[in-house]
Amino acid sequence: MVRKDIKLDKNFHLKDDFSSVSGRDEFHQAVAIRLKERIKEIERSAGLTSDTESKLKLAASRVARKHDYIDDIYRIVIDLDRERPGTVAFSIDYEFDETYTEMIK
Repeated sequence: MVRKDIKLDKNFHLKDDFSSVSGRDEFHQAVAIRLKERIKEIERSAGLTSDTESKLKLAASRVARKHDYIDDIYRIVIDLDRERPGTVAFSIDYEFDETYTEMIK
């Protein structure tokens, strides 16, 4: 089964052409969406604390497991931008090939 999702731009808005994403692109989009949701949840409850990065890493790992990419990943790196609250860079380093990096706000 090939899963697909509607492609969103970097601000999580629908693309005009309603194109879709699948595979790693769909997975990367799912991670970005989940991290954005999790950041909002954390900000509403306790605010960003010293363990925020570990909470976001756990959220990204759960998405990877759900999308069957957990075995392909070497590490997930979460970097909170202390100068711009609510901004996070995340990187997914794969075992044998690429690194995917995205900044979300």
